[in-house]
Amino acid sequence: MDRAQKTEEIDQLRDRFDRMVNAVLTDYRGLDVEAMTELRRQFREAEIEYKVVKNTMVKRAVADQPYAADLDEHLKQMTAIAWSYEDPSASAKVIRDFAKSNDKLKIKCGVMDGQVSSAEDWADMPNLPQLLSMLAGQMVSGPQAIVSQMVKPAQQLVSLIDAWKEKLEKE
Repeated sequence: MDRAQKTEEIDQLRDRFDRMVNAVLTDYRGLDVEAMTELRRQFREAEIEYKVVKNTMVKRAVADQPYAADLDEHLKQMTAIAWSYEDPSASAKVIRDFAKSNDKLKIKCGVMDGQVSSAEDWADMPNLPQLLSMLAGQMVSGPQAIVSQMVKPAQQLVSLIDAWKEKLEKE
C-alpha cells in the first residue's frame, strides 16, 4: 500500500469515526470464512458497517480525538470495527446474538459519546424506536400532570356544590 492509499484509508476511517453513533472493536481470531460471512450479513441487515482494520491506521485516524489514548490500549492483535450510525445498541445486539452460536468473536471495547468503554452493556440498551417512544411518553406526561392539576380545583368546586345541593334537598 503506497502513501496515497494509506492517507485515503486513514481519511475514510476518520470519517467513519466522525459520523458514528458508536463503534464496537472486536477480535475476530478463530472465525472461519463461513462465520465471518454470516456475521457481515447480520451487520448489513442491521445497517452497521463492519470492517477489518489495521491497528496503526485506526491510531492515526483517531489521533486527534479525546479518546485516542484510551482506545490505543485495545488496538492490539486482530481488530475489526462495527460502526453504527443510527441505533446506539444495534451493533452490540448483533454481536451478542452472534456470540450465542459462535464464541470466537470477542468484544475488545466500544466507543460512544467520546468515551471508550465496555460494549457488552450496550446490548441491553433500548433501541432507537424504543428510546423515542420513551421520550415521547415523558414529554406527554408533563403537560398531562399540569392539566390534571389545573382541573382539580374545578372538580372540587363541583363536588362541593353537589354536596351542598344534596344537603339542601334533604332539608
